[in-house]
Amino acid sequence: MKALTLSFIAITQASAPSYSLLGLEELVQEAEAQKEASLSSGYAPRLEWESFDEWRCFPRKNTFLAYDSVNYGKRKKMIPLIHVLDHPFNHDFTLPPHLPYDYEQTFDKWNKLIYTAEHVCFFAAKLPRLNHGSEDELWYVTEIKTELGEWLEDFELDF
Repeated sequence: MKALTLSFIAITQASAPSYSLLGLEELVQEAEAQKEASLSSGYAPRLEWESFDEWRCFPRKNTFLAYDSVNYGKRKKMIPLIHVLDHPFNHDFTLPPHLPYDYEQTFDKWNKLIYTAEHVCFFAAKLPRLNHGSEDELWYVTEIKTELGEWLEDFELDF
């Protein structure tokens, strides 16, 4: 069954030029990610939704680097964001506010990675759309890949 899943993913993604950045390693990574949710609304038996990491690729010309400011605890936190224009929904790839990252450093790394690239791929999990009239989907990204290199989420959490 695993070979069938990988074949389906490969056939689906081979049809778009941006997906040419992905090799067998990324296809296996995506298949493995389907075994356990990356995001969820909670734990069984009250689980309402789950989201699994998947690769999404786009032409770089459709991507725009930005930032968002969210209230996190008693302060505002700057969050780097990559906005992708697509149809039927636009995509916002960002980081969860609870992660310990430096906004400017992350923004700079993302900018250097995608600025002159032709294609950009994101390994990310989609959050459920709360506003069904919105044209945007929010994704939490753990990896970004271009023909220039890649960025991996490498934050250490202290609990």
